[in-house]
Amino acid sequence: NNPTGQVLRADQVLDLKAELPPKASLWVDEAYVDFAPSGSSIESAASETEGIYLLKSMSKAYALSGARVAYLVCRPEEATEIRAGVPPWIIGTAAQSAAIAALGDHDYHADRWRETRTMVCALADELQELGLTVIDGYIGAVLIRCPLGKSASSWQAELASLGVIVRTPVGMGEVLGEDYIRIGLTDRELMPKVVDAVKLTLA
Repeated sequence: NNPTGQVLRADQVLDLKAELPPKASLWVDEAYVDFAPSGSSIESAASETEGIYLLKSMSKAYALSGARVAYLVCRPEEATEIRAGVPPWIIGTAAQSAAIAALGDHDYHADRWRETRTMVCALADELQELGLTVIDGYIGAVLIRCPLGKSASSWQAELASLGVIVRTPVGMGEVLGEDYIRIGLTDRELMPKVVDAVKLTLA
């Protein structure tokens, strides 16, 4: 689940589908599933279960955001119906080549997923030691509840003034409101800078 990073097990997703009306379709976005525990994906089930459509962006786990490449998994009969309404040339040759190469090097990417998970957990621990409420899910970022006296937008501005750019829940639905920010890291060397900036804003 974005932006919390919380995960449903594959069997929970399939149970949800079983409880829907017979003609209802279930569309599942697994952009972050590679960061989750093994067995979380329903990709195999989607290829043989009527009414389940699995969307998989490769921008997150495979770092192909610039390529804008993704794929859909469903039963062959349903894929035929969808293909009839899809325009030609939806993914360029370069993006297709990048996607194929990425999928062909699973071990490399699996190492990066574990590395990201370790980094996110370490960041969560550091921020929790500052007394903050942190949700560390299976995405490359942590969700942090704003401390008393700060809104997401005001805290974002304070951190930006210290050179740390964070995301507010704007555009992520209404539930989180102005109560949370999200911090992601591109590499572990940035963690001390981020933690020090957060400390300064809390002082």
